[in-house]
This record gives sequence, structure tokens and C-alpha cells, in this order.
Amino acid sequence: MALTQMYNAKVGSPTTVITGNLTASTDVIPVQDIAALTDAPGIATLLDGSGNQEVILYTGITGNDLTGVTRAFEGTAQSWPTGTFISRRLTAYDVNTANANIEGLDTTLATHSTQHETGGSDEINLAGLPGESAELETHKAESAIHDI
Repeated sequence: MALTQMYNAKVGSPTTVITGNLTASTDVIPVQDIAALTDAPGIATLLDGSGNQEVILYTGITGNDLTGVTRAFEGTAQSWPTGTFISRRLTAYDVNTANANIEGLDTTLATHSTQHETGGSDEINLAGLPGESAELETHKAESAIHDI
């Protein structure tokens, strides 16, 4: 099972501001303090004091500019004036993706457990997980020891 991409968080969710006016199609976003956001790829939320918000995805950073921006990753693409707040906040995407990844892993492990209990294959497909080959080899070795 391949896991869906998740994006890093930033402790304390610091806020910075954009330093240029944005149209609904702007794909490079200048910010005052790039250190307030995560390394690319990442997501960030543009918001104003009236409750309007738009989550964007960015794939690069050049200087203080977010580049490769996908507008309306969540919400609606809109124009934003200079001085609009931007920060890395918890989003619906974060929660929904974490839930889907956990449910997928749970299903994979339940299937593995059933197969193992009935004498079936003892291998777990860890494709898409970090360190997958080392973990798979460790799992195979532990299973071989258990079978002795």
C-alpha cells in the first residue's frame, strides 16, 4: 500500500505575511519571513481577520518566495493584499490524510495477520514506506527465527 503524501508541521505555527498582492492565479508568493514556514514541499494557509482562508501547496522556495504554488489546495483561490497572514496550520488535508494512511496500514496489517495465522505468506508489502527494504529484510529474518 502506498501512503499518501503528508507535509511537515512547524512548532507553534508561526505566522508571517505576504509582501506582494496576489491574484487568484499567482503561483509565486513572496513572504516576509520564510523561516516561519516549512521546507518544500509544504502547505500553508493564507488568512485574513474576517475568516477568509485558502490553503496552498508549494513545491519550492527561492529566497523569500514560495514557488511552484498550487492555489486552492483547499478552499477557493482568491486575491490577497500585501500584509495578508500566512502560516502552516493544521488543515483538513492533514487530518484526512493521516486517517486514510492509518486505515490503509491497519488493513494491510490485518490481512497479514490473517494470512500468518492460516499458514499463508509471512511477507508484508512495505512499498512506499521509508526504509522499506531494511524493514522487510528484518521482518523476514524474524519470521524465519520464529519458524525454527
